[in-house]
Amino acid sequence: MTSTYFPLGIKVEFHADDPNKVTLLAPFVYVDPDLDIRVFIPEGFVSDGNSVPKAFQGYFGRWECPESGVVHDWLYDHPDAFTSTFRTSPLSKAECDDVHRRILELKGFRWSKRQLLWGILRSCGHHAWNKHRTQDVVGRT
Repeated sequence: MTSTYFPLGIKVEFHADDPNKVTLLAPFVYVDPDLDIRVFIPEGFVSDGNSVPKAFQGYFGRWECPESGVVHDWLYDHPDAFTSTFRTSPLSKAECDDVHRRILELKGFRWSKRQLLWGILRSCGHHAWNKHRTQDVVGRT
């Protein structure tokens, strides 16, 4: 399903050997004029979706909103891979988490669910964020 915010729709294929991962079969774009951000994610990007702790998986499944998981994974991996009219610096972890919450809002998730998931990201996402930052440093040496 396409929309103003997701003009190309999302097309993914689940991995046969790991159903927690998908590969984008076509480019995916997220455009949000209110945040002044445009994110282009190339075909072939691999995402593990919304990594939700087991205690909350009955409340929010990994693939309940693939758009939020894919964009969030991309931005954690590439916090400077977006375009903006005014911004040139990379996004912070907090800003990436805020984009995830914004996408849930755009997709019609109620406030309480958005806030719970945002809180989980804020408190549990540091490992993934720091792993990517370590890879950034290793890749530059």
